[in-house]
Amino acid sequence: MYRAIPKGNKLLDDRWNRRKMQLHLEKLRTIKPVVETYNRTVKSVHLARNSKKEQIFEGSRGGDNGPQIDARRSSGRTGSCWRR
Repeated sequence: MYRAIPKGNKLLDDRWNRRKMQLHLEKLRTIKPVVETYNRTVKSVHLARNSKKEQIFEGSRGGDNGPQIDARRSSGRTGSCWRR
């Protein structure tokens, strides 16, 4: 069932396989990336800025902009969703 492909001439078959390998290696040497990762022209603001760190810094300065507690969550009904 799993037999080798019959060859007419072993020398020509070896020569053909070497040529295919040379072409393959040449293609690998000259390959270029499809996606450009080295030169980004568009800068993402959300990646350059750390919002969480800014929020903590604002809260530590004593301003009124610190984390606010929601009145619904502090009323004691927080565990009701876990009860059956």
